[in-house]
Amino acid sequence: MVPAGVLMLSGVFGAATGFLSEKILILGLAGIFGLIVLMTISYWYQFFPHILLLLATFSPIALDTGTETTISDGFILCLAFAGVWVIHHIFSRHADRISFEREEWFLLIFIGIIPVSLVWSWLFRDPGITYSISFIIVQLATAITMVLLPLLYLIVRKLELSSLIQKLLIGVFILIGMLAYLEKTDLKIVTLEDRGLFSMWILVFVFGIILFDQKLPAWVKLILAGIGAGWLYYSFYLSATWLSGWVPALVALGVLVFLRSRLLFLFLVIGIALIFLINIGFVVDILEREITESGISRPLAWYTNIELDLRHLLFGTGPAGYKIYYDYYFQGQDVY
Repeated sequence: MVPAGVLMLSGVFGAATGFLSEKILILGLAGIFGLIVLMTISYWYQFFPHILLLLATFSPIALDTGTETTISDGFILCLAFAGVWVIHHIFSRHADRISFEREEWFLLIFIGIIPVSLVWSWLFRDPGITYSISFIIVQLATAITMVLLPLLYLIVRKLELSSLIQKLLIGVFILIGMLAYLEKTDLKIVTLEDRGLFSMWILVFVFGIILFDQKLPAWVKLILAGIGAGWLYYSFYLSATWLSGWVPALVALGVLVFLRSRLLFLFLVIGIALIFLINIGFVVDILEREITESGISRPLAWYTNIELDLRHLLFGTGPAGYKIYYDYYFQGQDVY
C-alpha cells in the first residue's frame, strides 16, 4: 500500500514539475518521506505535541512562497501528522473506535462547512468578482489551515495523553520559557521563536501550577514564581505599549485566579486598579499611542466586515475571500 501510494504521488509531482517551483517540489517529496516515517513510528503519537513545540521554537526553517506568507516546517509536520492519524483511523483494522462528545461535534460541523464555503464562494461569487489562480491557491492554503487547527485540537484530545506525558510537555514549555527570557538579556544562550502569545502561555502554565498544585514543594514554586515574575516584568512593563501582547495574558491570569479563589480575584482587581491609578500618566500615554496608530481603522474594518457578512450570510465569501471583496467594494478605504 505504501509503495503504491509513493509511486502515485511521485507521478503527481512529476507531472507538476512544469508549473511548480523547485522548492515546493522538494518540500512535497520531503513530505512524502515524512509521512512514511510517521507511519512507521505511529506508536509515538503521544509525543507529537512535544515534537511540534520544539520544532516551532528552535527551528527557523520556512519555505518562501513568493508572497508575504511562508510555510513553516511546523505546519508541514502538523499536516503530515493529521493526515497519518486520519488515514490510520479510517483504514486500519487495529485502530481504536473513536466516539465524539457533543461539543466536539460542533468542531466537526465547522470543519465540514469550510470546504463547502470554499466551493460556494467560487460558484456564487458577486458579479464583477474575478479569481486568479494565485488567489485560489491562497484560498486553498487558508482552507487547509482552517481545517487543520480544529482537527489537531480534536486529535490531541483523542490521544488521551498520560499524566506523565502532560507534565513533560509543560516542563519542556517552561524550560523553553526560561531560555527565551534569558535571550532578552545579556545571558543569551540560544535563539528562540517566542513571538505572539508565547508570554501568555508561559504565565498561564507557571501561575496555574503555583495556584493549583498543592503538593508541589515550596522551593519549586519559588523557582516558578521567579520565572513568572520575569515574564510579568517583560510583558506588562517592557512591552506595555503592545496591548495585544499583555491584554490576553492579563485576562488569562484573571480567569486562573478567579477559578482558584473569588477573594483572591477581588484583591487582584483592586491591585491592578491601584497600579493603573499610580501610573495613570503612563497608561493614558499607551492608550493615546494606540489610538494614534489605529485611529478609526479598526471600527471601520468591523463595520465593513459586518456589511460584507450581511451580503453573504449563508457560507460567507470563502476562506480568505474577504480580501478580494474588500479590494472590489471598498477601493481607496483603509479597511485592513
